[in-house]
Amino acid sequence: MSDLEVMQSLFDTKSMGLVMNWPFDVANFVGAVRELRALHSDPDSDPHEIAKQWRRATGAAGLECIGSLLLERGDWQNLVYPTASQRQPFREHDDYVAVWDQPSGQVIATVKLHGNIIEAVEFNVKPGA
Repeated sequence: MSDLEVMQSLFDTKSMGLVMNWPFDVANFVGAVRELRALHSDPDSDPHEIAKQWRRATGAAGLECIGSLLLERGDWQNLVYPTASQRQPFREHDDYVAVWDQPSGQVIATVKLHGNIIEAVEFNVKPGA
């Protein structure tokens, strides 16, 4: 079995299914993260493609998982940035948390909260970007 197959078998167990509350697609999630790392390392990357890969990761891991990940700046940054370079200032407000494209600082996603409940993760790119 490949490493990805081993991890998939773990996420396919009933116990992990109850914890994750979503059928976690390991191969698709790993593919999305690899693409995000490549995109974030290139300052000329298309923000639309970055948003597309975040949507792909969300589809693979589930709204609650990705929403929680995005709420913890260090968690998602450590996941998608191979190095600490090119990080932009963190934007945080009472009702959402923003994810940005580097190096322009363009907002890619917002996590909408109701108290501690993740209501939505919206991946948007401004028109003309």
